[in-house]
Amino acid sequence: MASVVPQWLNKQKEPKKQQFITALELFHCQGVSMTEIASRIGLQAQFQVTRLMQLKNFRSDIRQQMLRDLRQQILEMAAIYTDSEQLLKQEQQIEVALEEQVASVIEEAETEASQAKNQPLKSIFAQSLCRYLHQKENTLL
Repeated sequence: MASVVPQWLNKQKEPKKQQFITALELFHCQGVSMTEIASRIGLQAQFQVTRLMQLKNFRSDIRQQMLRDLRQQILEMAAIYTDSEQLLKQEQQIEVALEEQVASVIEEAETEASQAKNQPLKSIFAQSLCRYLHQKENTLL
């Protein structure tokens, strides 16, 4: 999240940057509906919030970054405990396992978001995003 959120903000123009961050926080951390988010951030309708947030693409970007980061970290740690030949043999297994785990996290977030009922989201994705947003709330813009 630490690299994806700033990248997404860099793509936005003012006042969309603040609207995007606020919409992410309201939706994931407070469980506010898209319709209510629209009125709170100065948009006319729910579809504008959906277009602003582009959650499917946002989650996809985070998924790709998570896979890159985790793969690198695991391979670095594994290199300490095994030789390079053995590591090459296990690299494909590591990638498959990571893909399964990250896909599970993203699928859980997608399902939860589609069933949101005016309460904060509880998925690992939502909790991580909220923790990140709260840590960075004064430095993102």
